[in-house]
Amino acid sequence: MDQRQHQATVIDFSQLAIASYFELMKNEGEFDHFLFKHVILNSIIHNFSSHPSKLKILACDGNRNWRYDEFDFYKQVRRDQKKTDEHDWKMIYSIMGEIREEIRERTSIKVLHSPFLEGDDCIFACAKAFRDVCLISSDKDFFQLHRQGFIQISPRTKERLKCDDPMEFLSVKILKGDHGDGIPNIFSPDNQFIEKASRQTPITKNVIEEWNRYYDYFNGVDERLFDDFEKGKVFKRVKEKGLDVNELRSNIERNQKLIDLRNVPEEFLEDVFDQISKEEKPDPIGFLSYLSENGLVTIGMEINSFN
Repeated sequence: MDQRQHQATVIDFSQLAIASYFELMKNEGEFDHFLFKHVILNSIIHNFSSHPSKLKILACDGNRNWRYDEFDFYKQVRRDQKKTDEHDWKMIYSIMGEIREEIRERTSIKVLHSPFLEGDDCIFACAKAFRDVCLISSDKDFFQLHRQGFIQISPRTKERLKCDDPMEFLSVKILKGDHGDGIPNIFSPDNQFIEKASRQTPITKNVIEEWNRYYDYFNGVDERLFDDFEKGKVFKRVKEKGLDVNELRSNIERNQKLIDLRNVPEEFLEDVFDQISKEEKPDPIGFLSYLSENGLVTIGMEINSFN
């Protein structure tokens, strides 16, 4: 347990809730609405209690992430898999929405939820808004946000996650892409994971070293990269395979926009900043009544302790 109080403790709500679902299915073998809520609420309260802060925040996914409009294949493989697996995702997300709104209406926990933003984007807004943040998430994508005053805790292991060089992490992430989100590396076309016509060009240590000569965290990609690529001075083997310089430029821009959280559209972030600054008016008694109706009195008492 943290010994000091943070300015804000932020929970990656979707990750926590979905992990709670799979924990429930593993232990019980079948779905139970009541137990699902119980596990989620218990985990939320445990994490907030273990990492004290002046402000407690749930960062939640919106319904239509802006990245879908920027990239047709964003999370496409994952979306297709959910259509055919055995889990009732519509029900799962519906219950997550219920809990999100109940917490928003009945407690002093601040719920960040904007239609076009992922929870990741809300967490980025928190990193900008607060100098001292404790993030509860095991997602390594947040390594790009690490700095003095921003710490990350895994909700599963309870251990602090560390990144020695957040700028280097982001640089390599842009180069390699994000397979889980359907984002190919900078040498591959948009539909790489959909068509599966060929393997991606491997990202070797030498490729990373070449890339880092042209990419800068603060200034982005040096234009000399594209001149040197056309002259065969960099990424020579990729050029020999037929990659055009305009394709390379487009792929790099794609990955920068989708992966670097600094590229979240300002018009969407403003909504989250407004939510952060809004003064909450909690109704702890009402929430306790709700929990009591669902047999969660003990948990309710813990929630009431930090209202």
